[in-house]
This record gives sequence, C-alpha cells and structure tokens, in this order.
Amino acid sequence: RPLAEKETSPLTVVTATDLHYLSPELTDYGTGFMRMVGNGDGKLTQYAPEITDAFLEEVEKLHPDALILSGDLSFNGEKTSHEELAGKLDALERAGITVVVIPGNHDINNPSAAVYSGADRYPAEPTTPADFVRIYKEFGYSEANSRDTSSLSYTYDLSPSMRLLMLDTCQYEPRNRVGGMIKTETYEWIDRQLETANEDGVILLPVAHHNLLEESKVYVDDCTIEHSEELIQKLEGE
Repeated sequence: RPLAEKETSPLTVVTATDLHYLSPELTDYGTGFMRMVGNGDGKLTQYAPEITDAFLEEVEKLHPDALILSGDLSFNGEKTSHEELAGKLDALERAGITVVVIPGNHDINNPSAAVYSGADRYPAEPTTPADFVRIYKEFGYSEANSRDTSSLSYTYDLSPSMRLLMLDTCQYEPRNRVGGMIKTETYEWIDRQLETANEDGVILLPVAHHNLLEESKVYVDDCTIEHSEELIQKLEGE
C-alpha cells in the first residue's frame, strides 16, 4: 500500500533489523540444532518464530504508517524462511500497514542455509537475488519509484515529502559475504536519486543493513560499509 497519496501530516514508522526468522519446518529442535545455537553468536534462534510473531503483533497494535525492515530477514537465507516471513508481512499489509524491506548479508546465496534433523544438518534451498525480489515484491519492489539495475537497491515514496533510499549494501555473488559494500554502478544510481529528490523537493531518507559509520566496539570488522566515506560525502553534500 503506497503512501504517496498521504497528506504531509506526521508519519509514524517502525524500523527493525535482523529478525533472522527460521521456519519451524526446517528444524526439529534436536541435538544438532541446539548444538548450533550453543556455538553461535547469541541469537535466540530456537525462539525465532515466537519472537517474530510477538514483534509483528506489537506492530499491528501500534498500527504505524509503515514498517521498515533493513535486512537479515532470515536466519541463513533459507527460501522457506523467507516465504513464511513474507506471509506474515502480508497480514500486516492487509491490516493497512505498509511494509518495506531490503536484504541483509545472511539473506541471499547463503551456503549455510540448512535443515536440522536429530544430530544432523542438511542443506536447505537458498535464496537467489531473483527469489528475494519475487518473494518480497509486495514489500517495496513492485511499488518502487526507481530500481537500481546493479543491486537490489530502490527508492520508495513513503509520502509526498518523504522518499526512502533503500540501499542494498550486501555482497552475495557468487555467495554471501559478511561485509558490506556499494558498487560503482550503484553509486552512480545514488547520484541520480539525490538529484531527482532535490528536483522533486522531497527528503531522501537512506536505509541500509550495514553501518554507515564505525559504531560497534564489539563487531569491529565487516559491520561498516567498505569505503563508506564516499557515501557519507554524497549524503552530506545534499
């Protein structure tokens, strides 16, 4: 549900990142799964469905104009997880809440996508860039103002005065990498979007999965977009 027709009254927006949703169809919560969780980085993956459902229920109660999800929608890019989450997001849109998404570093071409059964782990079907757009087409892509042909970046008119710059900062060719970067071609597209937003007299609000600034003292590697100074200069120039 595009908000382009909404008057310039204040918008209410909920933002979230790193849901890391894992479909219950992909695990029996057995010894292999729990061993993976115990050796992980602190994610409460065993409660991912409950946490996700509780969050989305809270969003529905708040009933904002929009929910923006900035990546790592799935645990490790399992297609089944993405498809299930998209179904949950569709329920929010049917309740009248716009949902807009971009991928994170775990979401696409991830060889760690897996099924857990007993003590064993088996490969699960991963998600390609084309799959991601197809699965989430109703959550930004089909209503995009502009699409970048070199990434899954796009712009989305949230209101007559507010345009989202949804930046795909992820590396996933031929497989996913943790660190973020922006391609030269995408920087050229960003330049055009900055110019167009200026001409249209709208605020261009950037959204990305990776940090623009070096903020984390815990994760000192890979969290910040490589060569982010160029993007900072472009945004500050506007």
